[in-house]
Amino acid sequence: MTFIIIVAIILYFLFRNSSVKFYSNTSGIPHGFTYDDIDVRILALSSAVIKADGHISPEEIGFVRRSFISQYGQMRAERAFANFKSFPNKNSVEHICRELHFTLSYDSRQSILVFLFHVASADGNISDREVRTIASIASWLGIAQQHFYHIYTAFAQNAYSAAGSASEQPSRSPYDVLGVDEMASVEQIKQSYRILVKKYHPDRMVKYPEAEQKIAREKFIEIQKAYERLKKERNF
Repeated sequence: MTFIIIVAIILYFLFRNSSVKFYSNTSGIPHGFTYDDIDVRILALSSAVIKADGHISPEEIGFVRRSFISQYGQMRAERAFANFKSFPNKNSVEHICRELHFTLSYDSRQSILVFLFHVASADGNISDREVRTIASIASWLGIAQQHFYHIYTAFAQNAYSAAGSASEQPSRSPYDVLGVDEMASVEQIKQSYRILVKKYHPDRMVKYPEAEQKIAREKFIEIQKAYERLKKERNF
């Protein structure tokens, strides 16, 4: 319920006017969007986050649906969903972000990131791929890296503290970090470790935006710590 209230406030300030004007007359971009135009693009970005980890979560879809209905009512929400189904550019995430960059204020674009983080966490877990997708969206929306970090950090801290104080939280299982079962053999652990280290190695991430590099570095350190912990626990 708290999430719904937060999202309702965000969407209110995003779309409290029936038409939003562009701040720049960039060539090839229309001079104004209606709220329907904005709605369908927010849904497209939400869809990109939902699909980022290869798993379509009913909880995440339900969260988006409830948020729109709660803020706009059944009729407008259903119109937005119908428009999204026929929206020809729903998979052109970068293009959509560029449009919104010239459509919405900076604060509104930051609010979109907050909304997308809530979408990603609606199933109780936010994956690395979802975070990286949101990081790319932030870059295309023209959000400064330090502001993305602030939102990301605040979200992570709030998500962690929601279930209680940090001292009460068990540390994340090293098996979960390495993506293996607790009954995995030493060789399976080593194999998974090698794959993950290669995937998140800093040298491999230099071509990505700084926001994604930071996330990868944090993941790389987490993987190293998990592996060292299992080496001690399993004596290998």
